[in-house]
Amino acid sequence: MLEIVTLGGGQHIVNVLNAVAAWCGGGGFRSMLQVVMVMGLTYALLIMALALNWKAAFNWFITATAMYMCLIVPTTNVVVIDRVNPVAGNGSVSHVPIGLAAMASFSSQVSDWLTRTAEAVFVEPGALTLSQYGMLYPTRVNELSRQFVITNPILKQNVEAYITQCYLYGVMIHSSAATSLQQLAASPDLLTALGPGSSARMVQFVSEGGGEVILCSDAYARIKAAYGQLASESFAQIAPSFYPYLTPAQMVWTALQEGIESRYATPHGVIVKDPPKRSTIHEQAITRFIGSHGRWA
Repeated sequence: MLEIVTLGGGQHIVNVLNAVAAWCGGGGFRSMLQVVMVMGLTYALLIMALALNWKAAFNWFITATAMYMCLIVPTTNVVVIDRVNPVAGNGSVSHVPIGLAAMASFSSQVSDWLTRTAEAVFVEPGALTLSQYGMLYPTRVNELSRQFVITNPILKQNVEAYITQCYLYGVMIHSSAATSLQQLAASPDLLTALGPGSSARMVQFVSEGGGEVILCSDAYARIKAAYGQLASESFAQIAPSFYPYLTPAQMVWTALQEGIESRYATPHGVIVKDPPKRSTIHEQAITRFIGSHGRWA
């Protein structure tokens, strides 16, 4: 019995092996092979007779016998182990040609060993490990994490106004109160890096009751205070994208909150521990605004 280890798609491999076993075990397939081998033997005998080269027939006989008797005729049982989806992916297939089974088993186990050792050496966030979630889910998570935006229209307008009327002007005049672009790009917390706001400039700040002109420092303090509620609202909206098969909505929100927030919480939002790139809601949203309004991100 041989084992084939896969990371997702185990059911598909089981179906393919079942088809191969049924095809190779049928009388029609073996009859076709016998006809082809007789034709090959006839051709080898003609070459030997015309070229007076007995090695041609001998080489053909050895090759054909080895292929037929070692790769096709002997069969074995194959167990498919799907590490990502063991419930639906695991399965056992009988009467698989030993040549196909041996090559598939060897290559899959080598790949599985390389994957596990690479994950042990190159530490990644738990939600992105290939051996646990396969290839598609981490790719989808990474893609969705780049789509975070500020969903509150009032807060969105205030952040845009603060960046364009307060922060960028401070950068242009090299104000000591403004973080440089290099420091902003390297900062692990963009929200903190955008502060504390200048007390010498003012910005129009919009609220539920209307608008007012306040100091940039006061606007920054209000924006920073509003981000806690924004995180909860944004998670509730994006959670179904990460867990499309969970219902109701509260279960989805709880799954996303427990899966990320419990391990990667910071005072101002959620951040992935040791991430390849910053991927918090706050940072993604602010980065998009800086790129669209400042034209330099």
